This record gives sequence, structure tokens and C-alpha cells, in this order.
Amino acid sequence: MSRRPDTFIIGAPKSGTTALYGYLGEHPEVYMSPVKEPLYFCPDVRSGPGRRRYEYGTGEAAYLRLFAEARTEKRLGEATTRYLVSRQAAGLVAQFQPDAHAIAMLRNPIDMLASLHNERVSQGHEWIADLGQALAADSERVAGRLLPEGTNALGIVYRENAQYAAPLGRWFAALGRERVHVIVFDDFARDTAAEYRKVCQFLGVDPGFSPSSFEPRNASHRQRRWVRRVVDSRPGTWLTHDALGRIVGENRRARLALRFRHSRVNRRAMRREPVDPELRRSLEAEFRPDIERLSEMIGRDLVALWFGERSA
Repeated sequence: MSRRPDTFIIGAPKSGTTALYGYLGEHPEVYMSPVKEPLYFCPDVRSGPGRRRYEYGTGEAAYLRLFAEARTEKRLGEATTRYLVSRQAAGLVAQFQPDAHAIAMLRNPIDMLASLHNERVSQGHEWIADLGQALAADSERVAGRLLPEGTNALGIVYRENAQYAAPLGRWFAALGRERVHVIVFDDFARDTAAEYRKVCQFLGVDPGFSPSSFEPRNASHRQRRWVRRVVDSRPGTWLTHDALGRIVGENRRARLALRFRHSRVNRRAMRREPVDPELRRSLEAEFRPDIERLSEMIGRDLVALWFGERSA
């Protein structure tokens, strides 16, 4: 019988989670799921026929097979950034694994939104190329309109992903504050090795181990459209999922798929344009109350760090 995971990287999106997932995956005392973003514990965010592989409840056996290759590792983990925005994930994880430990990575919400929007445009999940216009469409999407195929409002509305205090509070309440480790993205970017050691200490694994490299794992990019069209076609989907999974096994197929998604064949590096100053000021005013509350929760003035002014 497969062991149950006890370590969950819960988000936020575009805040270093892919890098941490990769770094922990190299640790000899940590086994990370070969699938990043299995989405198992967030049924309120999942939608569409392509999201049924690890559906909560009915897909438990398939989900646990992700960890079947674990041997003597102290920790088993996975990373799903939608667990933070989900209203259900914290409670479901707590029921599933009484010893669950969660890692939240939080970034300036405006920079996170700009990066998230860029990724969605690159993936073909967002057809509004202008960030300001995409954010303006949030009200329509809350009402169930202008939603990309296979999405729901909770998963796609940008502002839902940029509100941190209430979602983090759900995890504090479900697991206990001592079992939720919070990483501020600025610290992670400035001294990745130090933040990685803190994570290892939090998980009770050797903090002296270092991965092969602390290079960024998911830098700003755009996917190559012709590659995506081929992979997303019916023959491409059958070949890369069904056929390859039968040949090499589902877990190895997932590792190969992740490596391909981050390869130069699939995507090219790009420089993201800075957020329009007027839009940034407007969003800072909008998000300030949430960041003030978050600052109180974790005991750090994030208003000063992210918005350049002290909280009241």
C-alpha cells in the first residue's frame, strides 16, 4: 500500500514553487510526486474533462500511485499552487493526512498577477493580451462569463489568486500555524540557499544537503505556439499521454513531460514588460488591506516591502 504524502507546496502561483519543487525533489530524504500540480485536493477549482485523472475521492488510487516509488524517504510531497486559492483544499488535506505540513510561497501580488497573466497567454488559456484589460474582465468571469474552456471562476479570476490573507488563514486553522511554513518570494530570490535550508529544517530533513543548482526553474517565458498546437492535438495528446504512459509507466511519463515543458524545444525566454505605473498604483490601493492583514498574520511588514510604504 502506498504511503500518503505529508508535504504540500500550496502556492501562490508564479512565486517560486516550481523551483522549490525541483530542489526538494533532489533531496535524498524527500520524495516529490512526478506530477507537479495533480490538483487532487481542490475539487472546487478543477473543471473540464481533462481534469479527471486525479479527481478527489474517485481518483485516490491513481493519486497514491504517484508516490508508489517512494522507499525510505522521510517526507513525501507534491506541489499544487491552486491549493491556496481553493476553499476546500486545507480541510481535505487535514482529513487525509493528520501530519500534513504545508509550504506557502508569497510574492508581491501585482508582480505575481503580471507573471500569471503572461503564462496564461503563453499557454493559450488567456486571449486578452493586455494585463489591465484581463484584470478588468474579472467581474465578468466571476459571473461565469468569458471563461476559457475547461476553467471555472475560482480558478481563473485573477484577484482570487492575489488575495493571500484569507486563504493562508484557512491553512493555519486546518493544520496549525506551526505546520505551515511561509516563504516570502523576495527572500527566496535573494538567498535561495538560505531559504531552502529553512524549508529542510521545517520538514526535519538534512539542512546540509544542497541540490545540483539553485538556478531559477521557471523563469519568464513564452511557449512556442507550433509545438503547443502539435502537443495539444488529438494525436499528440494520445502519443504523449496514453501511448507513452503505457510504454514507460505513468510516473516516468510525467517526469519526461515536465522536463519537456521546461525545455528550449517547448518554450523561449522572454522579457516581460513592466506593469503600467498607473495600473500598479491602482492595484496597490486595492490590495493594501489584504496585505496589511497578511502582515499581521506572519509578523512582517509586507506593505513596506512590496508597496514601498509602511502599514498603518
